[in-house]
Amino acid sequence: SCLELFCGVGLIGIGLGVSWRQYQGYEINKQAIEFAKRNAEQIGRSGMEFFTKDLYDQNISKEALAIETWIVNPPR
Repeated sequence: SCLELFCGVGLIGIGLGVSWRQYQGYEINKQAIEFAKRNAEQIGRSGMEFFTKDLYDQNISKEALAIETWIVNPPR
């Protein structure tokens, strides 16, 4: 499983997504999430979920700590 924080339009996760059973991408920008969903669908990546969420000042859950791979690409 993979968790990508600040996923934008999902290009990194979609490009690497073949390796994971489950993928979740998070981004604050709602329009970017819509593009990410379309991108994954057009490329035929199933099992990828994208969510709009403000990631700053968030606590990490115990479930999240069990995730195998994290991708973190925060805005500069």
